[in-house]
Amino acid sequence: MTYWQKDVCGSRYGKKDYDGFVDLEVMARERYRLEPYIPDFADFKTAKDKQVLEIGVGGGADFCCWVKAGARATGIDLTEAAIKLTKRRLTELGLPQDACRLTTGR
Repeated sequence: MTYWQKDVCGSRYGKKDYDGFVDLEVMARERYRLEPYIPDFADFKTAKDKQVLEIGVGGGADFCCWVKAGARATGIDLTEAAIKLTKRRLTELGLPQDACRLTTGR
């Protein structure tokens, strides 16, 4: 778990700035470039008013897609770093955090 606390799943796709912050937009764009089947498979656009549980939110790319589509989303991850990164991404995108719940599950 120490590894994932230090290197959140997916964060390697985003360039880090001088403070070590990951560019979350670059991270998400690169993730879907490398794994282009995810949006079609997940079918985010049909999530409005659905309850979604994401186990392993990592950098939050998918989780934010669920929230943006209008889902009532719950996300769980083993690390506090992933939860923090996902919350930061929600804030950067201006997405409502009151419509979702994030926890470490410990």
